[in-house]
Amino acid sequence: MRKTPLVLSVPEGGLRSSERKVVTVAVLSICLLFAVAMPAQQQAIAGIADSKGPILTTFEAPGAGTGAGQGTHAESINAAAVISGSYADSNNTSHGFVRAKDGTITTYDAPGAGTGAGVGTYGGGINAAGAIAGSYLRRR
Repeated sequence: MRKTPLVLSVPEGGLRSSERKVVTVAVLSICLLFAVAMPAQQQAIAGIADSKGPILTTFEAPGAGTGAGQGTHAESINAAAVISGSYADSNNTSHGFVRAKDGTITTYDAPGAGTGAGVGTYGGGINAAGAIAGSYLRRR
């Protein structure tokens, strides 16, 4: 998701009193919206975790590099808690992976995918049936 900054520009000479009130109301409304949304999100999370908060699980795909821009990148999770994504190895080649709910990780490369730096297989979304959508790159 691309983050877009929110910019509030103020005309030269400042805001009039009535304009300040509108801006104040707008800012307070946004704060109220976030304040109401947060407990709702926490309640939704409570359905999959205990009352102490969400459970965070970290993992690395076998063969994932540890340098800059390398490592494991989870892209999607389905209702069965199966995760798909990609990892970049120490040569900066990308490979796809699937992580089962029990933690078993299976890696794969798309047929025809490149094997050099900046190319390879990119695992993407995973549906309920376990089918993965992704892409691959190769050099010409």
